[in-house]
Amino acid sequence: MDLIGTWTLEAFEMVAGDGTVTRPFGDHPIGRIMYGADGTMAAMLGAPDRGPFGARAGDATDAQWADAARRFVAYAGTWIRDGDQVHHDVAVALIPDWIGTTMHRTIGERDGRLTLTVEPRTPGGRSQRLVWARLG
Repeated sequence: MDLIGTWTLEAFEMVAGDGTVTRPFGDHPIGRIMYGADGTMAAMLGAPDRGPFGARAGDATDAQWADAARRFVAYAGTWIRDGDQVHHDVAVALIPDWIGTTMHRTIGERDGRLTLTVEPRTPGGRSQRLVWARLG
């Protein structure tokens, strides 16, 4: 499957070691991931029901900012494919700890959709599965 292009998020699932699936951003998450032919990439995803600030962003409370950030993920950098793996080298991110790291994803396909799986960090831990549909 060719990754180059823009994809829209259809599902973001956490899969526990016992197979239990949860959807932390709900049944209809929002998001885009973009893979450029030049090796750049960007990903943004979140819950669709994050509350509006109701004011200018600069006037939002710390609690409003915390809630907005808690249910949103954003990062960008470069990417390289290696077989069924894609590696994202993070240059900028909402979560500062990610900057300068490499994120590894396993590439799959489900009903013509791109799946990216984040494998568990520990045996029996939870994995993350993201399902993307190509835009356009």
